[in-house]
Amino acid sequence: MTTVIQNLSPLSTHALHGRPVEMTTGEIEVSIAALATKKALQEAFDVLTAACSPFTWGDLNSYISSLQSSID
Repeated sequence: MTTVIQNLSPLSTHALHGRPVEMTTGEIEVSIAALATKKALQEAFDVLTAACSPFTWGDLNSYISSLQSSID
């Protein structure tokens, strides 16, 4: 089954500048799982930074996004 959706995740290799794309059910499931994993990472990071870390979630998120882009 293929579904047309808006970009669900920045991890999607089908990103077309905000345009609807076709994704299989499996690809949608992977994107949803990645979002849950990223949210869990953010929550763990927030707990860690409670000790006044000089880094922000935005800094780490930008770094992770740039790594993902270089891999895709």
